[in-house]
Amino acid sequence: MKFTKLNYVFKGRGYTFIATTFIVGVLGIQSLTIVTPILPIKFIGADRHWPVVTYPMYTKSYVEGDYINVKLILTIKNKAGEEIEITENQLGLTHWDFYTLVSKISRNSPNALDTFLEIYEDSDEADFVYVKTYPLRITKEGPIPAESKVLAEFRVDPEVRDQREH
Repeated sequence: MKFTKLNYVFKGRGYTFIATTFIVGVLGIQSLTIVTPILPIKFIGADRHWPVVTYPMYTKSYVEGDYINVKLILTIKNKAGEEIEITENQLGLTHWDFYTLVSKISRNSPNALDTFLEIYEDSDEADFVYVKTYPLRITKEGPIPAESKVLAEFRVDPEVRDQREH
C-alpha cells in the first residue's frame, strides 16, 4: 500500500485527532454561550444559551415560600378601559420570539415596545401596555398559583402613534 498523508489521517491517531478537534470545538462554542451575556459581541442564539445551559441542573433552586414566574403576560388597556391579553398567535410570533419580545419590553429595552406596536394590528387602540407575571408559590404540598404582578407598565404616547400611522 502506498503511503499518503490521507492514509495517515484515517489510520490510528488520525481519528483521535479529528475526534479531539470536534469535542474541543463543541466545548469552546458552548463556553462562549455561557459568557455571552457579559461579552460586548452578541452571537446567534445568545438569548437561548443552547444546547446545554437551559437544562434544569443549571437553574436556581427554590425553597418553600419562593415565587416562580411561570409565564409573562402581555396586556394592553384600550381607550375604553378594557384589558386585553395579547398572545403570540395574535402577533404571528413563535413562542420563543414572543417570550423574547415580552422580556425585552419588561426590561424597557430600546425599540422593544415600538416593535410590539408595529406588529400588533390594533395598536392605535392601546393606551397602556403592561407586562404581568403568572407566578407560582412553592409550598410543602407543591406549587400553588399566586397573585399576578405587574412587572412593567408603559403609556402609549399618542404623538408617537400618530407619527407611525403617517
